[in-house]
Amino acid sequence: MWCSLHAGRSPLIVTAKPLMLSAEILTPEAERKEGGRVLMKCTATNFDSQHVVFEWQKDNITSRQGEGTVTSDPRFSFVTEYEMNNIVIIIQLIITGVHRDDSGMYTCNVIDTRGASGDNLAASVSVTLSLLLLLLLVYSHHIAARRLNCTVVTIGK
Repeated sequence: MWCSLHAGRSPLIVTAKPLMLSAEILTPEAERKEGGRVLMKCTATNFDSQHVVFEWQKDNITSRQGEGTVTSDPRFSFVTEYEMNNIVIIIQLIITGVHRDDSGMYTCNVIDTRGASGDNLAASVSVTLSLLLLLLLVYSHHIAARRLNCTVVTIGK
């Protein structure tokens, strides 16, 4: 996006880079098991790192970067990385000791903290976590003992 302002003879051109936000689950699907560990990543590009906060949301549970986990669940933790002079911000959500009810849609929100009325949602992106559920089927079958009589016949000798 760009705009220009003509002040006298020389135009002033201002170029704004587009804001980009993406989310993905880094843990391969085959490794997403109960009791295991899941790693999700939210990548934000061209956001002002001084005035934004990131949060992950699932159902009515919110985990916010910088404030720890709002739910006080120690299984959820954040790792934040800054690349290219703070142009790219990577926010990882790590869930350890995964439970079946951790499956579902997770939304990565970018919150702009400069708003006069408090926090304002600047951008949002979602991913869906599904776990590999191992179902153990116990098959119990009782067979009554039967007597089997066999007669062996040799042909050709």
